[in-house]
Amino acid sequence: AVVTAGAPLVRRATLDDLEAVAVLTERLVAFDAQFGWVTVRPSTPAAIRLDLAHQVLVEGGHWCWVAELDGAVTGMVTVMSPARCEWIAQQVHASPVAYVGTVFVPARARGRGVASALIARVHAHAAAAGVRTMTLHHALPNPLSTVFWARQGYRPIYTQWTRHLA
Repeated sequence: AVVTAGAPLVRRATLDDLEAVAVLTERLVAFDAQFGWVTVRPSTPAAIRLDLAHQVLVEGGHWCWVAELDGAVTGMVTVMSPARCEWIAQQVHASPVAYVGTVFVPARARGRGVASALIARVHAHAAAAGVRTMTLHHALPNPLSTVFWARQGYRPIYTQWTRHLA
């Protein structure tokens, strides 16, 4: 991979990245919790690690990349491969479909092209794998999310309104 000074290096995640990806995922859950989209529970860290270890980094039904700046993991993305996307494929016309599951870049690394580099890698990999449609859900109240995804070329299929009760 060619990396220019200050640009992130994006690479496939390995089991050696489990803890770094888990910590970033925990931070994503905590960030989204402030908008009422998810709830952080005492079991959240263990559930994240179990999911990452089995579904994402071992079984191969998901794709996972990390971004590094200055040798440290500073962002991650997970994607469900078409083999796992039957549930969302019925919402679109062009298949095969892949689904962006999680993306997170900590505040200290934002504005440096990390998330855009991660998504560019996802799009390139998906295109090479024959994917015709990329899908995702995002927390609309998150002030970073809608703007970012629109810049990446994503448009709504449908909007879901929910109320989370205590």
